Amino acid sequence: MATRFWDIHEVLLLHFSPPNETVNSAAYQATLKEFKRAVQHKSLQMSDKRLLFLHDNTRTHTAHATVNLLEGRGWEILEHPPYSPDLVPLDFHLFLNMKKYLRAMRFKSRDDVKHEVQIWLCGQDTTLYQQGFEKWISCLDKCLNKEGN
Repeated sequence: MATRFWDIHEVLLLHFSPPNETVNSAAYQATLKEFKRAVQHKSLQMSDKRLLFLHDNTRTHTAHATVNLLEGRGWEILEHPPYSPDLVPLDFHLFLNMKKYLRAMRFKSRDDVKHEVQIWLCGQDTTLYQQGFEKWISCLDKCLNKEGN
């Protein structure tokens, strides 16, 4: 499983969980610690900026220990709206393009897959990430203006 943290410009961290690892709150908290180091190394300017997390409602993201870790660092959590088929995940638009990129490739190992996924994600123009945010904001705004109907 891959966990990806990104902003409107780029991928900030791509974390691959070891095979057969249960992704629970403790595992996710370790990934968040890795994310903190990545942000600090990525740019000193970024480490001072407000970080806003858009999590879905999985137990890993809503566990008290996870929420406490985020709040303890001053990182905000954006409330995820209840399930709506009109609100696809923020990064959903990436999967079709990545699938096209990976389609004709053959891999000998998991590491080969990880490498190609990382190359593709990190090699995308910022407009792809911006479009994802803009589309998601438009869908969310539409849902909120219709009060969820």
